[in-house]
Amino acid sequence: MSAPLTNADARRRGSGGLGLGWFPVEAGLPDVEVGQLRHARLDADPAHRWLRGTVADALH
Repeated sequence: MSAPLTNADARRRGSGGLGLGWFPVEAGLPDVEVGQLRHARLDADPAHRWLRGTVADALH
């Protein structure tokens, strides 16, 4: 199994004592712009605020 991670994520997560390793991908990948859209009624919903914050933190 493999999972693509940024260098920062790979360093932060480490192997977790599982004996896993990571290696750089020798391929030029384009930057990807990611945005979030939602209906205005969801702005104040605590669960949606948490999810938006979690996704934003994971992508930055």
